[in-house]
Amino acid sequence: MLKIREQNVSPALRTFYKKPLLLHQGHMQWLFDYEGRRYLDLFAGIVTVSVGHCHPKVTMAIQKQLARLWHTTNIYMHPSIQEYAEKLTSLLPDPLKCVNSKKSTVLLQVKESGHKKRLGYQKCVKLLQS
Repeated sequence: MLKIREQNVSPALRTFYKKPLLLHQGHMQWLFDYEGRRYLDLFAGIVTVSVGHCHPKVTMAIQKQLARLWHTTNIYMHPSIQEYAEKLTSLLPDPLKCVNSKKSTVLLQVKESGHKKRLGYQKCVKLLQS
């Protein structure tokens, strides 16, 4: 399996180990290999850290959404993004806002500062650093 991966997958996606685990499935905090051995997943860095693998509540919500709409852009509106943003920002102290990227954060900071002139991203960063 590792040899096939090395021949067909970008070197940027190589595994960290010479003999990596070949996983079959995950459930909550557990990972399982093809022999049925169970491993406690202590890897930190992605969403499974907070909810676990295949969490039933998350799985159900994903299936429900996939049956309705898989993907769209900000060209259109769908109520779930507004509902999510409202719920998330209600947990944040004022004046924090919900943003989707570092660039959005910088542009929002410039707007909130009252600066009226249109600036590119790099000039916005310099303005905030001054």
